[in-house]
Amino acid sequence: MWVSPVNQKKIRNLDNQNYLQMKKIHILFAALLLMFPSCLPDTSYPFTYETIITDTPVNLSKINTEFDDYNTDIGFVSSRNYLYFSTNRNSSGDNFDFICEAIDISYHFEDDIFNFSFPAGIEYSILQTRLFEAINTSSDELGPLTYSGVSEYDYFIYANDEEEDFDLKFIYTLKAEWMMPSSEGEINGPFSISFANSDYDDLYPAIHGENSRFFFCSDRDNGQFDIYSTEIPTDVYLHDFFINTTDAEITKEINLSSDFNEKCPSISGNLLVFASDRPGGFGGYDLYYSIFDGTNWSNPVNLGNKINSPQDEYRPITAYFYDTDFMIFSSNRTGGKGGFDLYAVRTEDVFFEQ
Repeated sequence: MWVSPVNQKKIRNLDNQNYLQMKKIHILFAALLLMFPSCLPDTSYPFTYETIITDTPVNLSKINTEFDDYNTDIGFVSSRNYLYFSTNRNSSGDNFDFICEAIDISYHFEDDIFNFSFPAGIEYSILQTRLFEAINTSSDELGPLTYSGVSEYDYFIYANDEEEDFDLKFIYTLKAEWMMPSSEGEINGPFSISFANSDYDDLYPAIHGENSRFFFCSDRDNGQFDIYSTEIPTDVYLHDFFINTTDAEITKEINLSSDFNEKCPSISGNLLVFASDRPGGFGGYDLYYSIFDGTNWSNPVNLGNKINSPQDEYRPITAYFYDTDFMIFSSNRTGGKGGFDLYAVRTEDVFFEQ
């Protein structure tokens, strides 16, 4: 899945061939929609908006609780999606587990309204039920990453602290075994990503498909969190790489790291977003972004006080739906339902290069 992080005007400023190629694809897609209007979602019928997402962060109150709702991820973005996230609601504030909530995303062209709806009564699929049974423990599970790539396997990558410090782990399944809602395939794992784990906290996985690298954050250097990466071989399955690699060259991403904490990297296309408490922010952890130019990551840019608050912002993810860029993140800012809540914001005019 490709995610567009910038609009056409800002793309010209980026001078990034990858974005230019993808924008051409979107222009072609828009032209096809005009040629075949039946492809457009029908918004002529009466529609009740539920959670309108604007360019100011909106609390996803339908799924937040008075407990901590934290660290989300979303799979392939379509009309019906599932948000996977960590929460300590099931233990009344004790340990974090993974859950998921159904989310219906719609863009209403005539009104330029981007809407989230959260349908009630949606039960877990067999795959989701078995996934959570396999990965949720009495310890904390944080930082989910759902990943498909181009292979015939699906992956769920995360971290938990069963061994006192956080370690990176994963589960994988064969897509063909779960093609029908009633299908039941094999859940493989959890397995430890041993080459990336250390005696410190290693968590928040991300994958840069454009450059075949695996990213995560760790406090292995002087107790502060930095962003690290390692190359993913292109001639093996991802699970074989994770399981069989005993030694890999782990590189600290110097352009992304500082003398302070950098956490929660998330990557869409050539856009990386993360959280940091470096100086120059608006309080606590702020959200930053960086763009890959084909060789290097650009100097991180603060997303500004329209998105950041005097409190903490964590684990941002960016996505794209019908020419609408958006971001979901967690924050303990005032005005929420309690603890950390999930928020969403439209970001068409947010990302640009200094």
